Amino acid sequence: MLFLVGVASWRKKKTCNTINPTMTLDSVRTIFKTQAEKPPTRWQKGFITIYLGVALTGIIAETVYFIRYHHLAPFFLWVGIPYLLLGLWFIRDLTNERACARLMLSDLDNGGKDLAWVYIERTTGAYESTALHYRFTNRRHGSLITNDQTASNLLAFFARSYSQLSTGYTPELEKLFRRSPVSLKTNPIRNSAQKHTVIQSDNASNGW
Repeated sequence: MLFLVGVASWRKKKTCNTINPTMTLDSVRTIFKTQAEKPPTRWQKGFITIYLGVALTGIIAETVYFIRYHHLAPFFLWVGIPYLLLGLWFIRDLTNERACARLMLSDLDNGGKDLAWVYIERTTGAYESTALHYRFTNRRHGSLITNDQTASNLLAFFARSYSQLSTGYTPELEKLFRRSPVSLKTNPIRNSAQKHTVIQSDNASNGW
């Protein structure tokens, strides 16, 4: 998701009381299969269409202006290029979430051999959400937006089923992942801490 972070911190939250005994491999597969096959929402399609439409309008206007006056108009470039890049970024974001869900499905069938780190992020402030983040040894990073209970149950499932991966969030784990994702499997660090992000109201419009 694309947003500006107002205040970021992390807090510990025990997951032992939220383990759902019915969260089996099959139920986890169903969750990620749904994520992998989920079509873009109407809002997401509209958002992308607007951004790419504005970008196309700016580029066409710039082309017409250049043909007529033989020099560039900075205004049209300032509009067209940023909107084009943002539109492409949104498309990439949608594609990445589905691709990572497919990677997760494959990894569930292979004993989690490429899964390096799983943690929960709680976002509060201008809007609220809960996301389960899962990161792979190839540096791919997927997110599953869900509710608190499901996120906790999924984290408990991964912690219980795959002892070789790291769980929970700390800034140190973030640094280790950027430096060497494989190290989070060879020397796993396991805790139940969550990442806590606060979105200020003036940044709320940047959410995706």
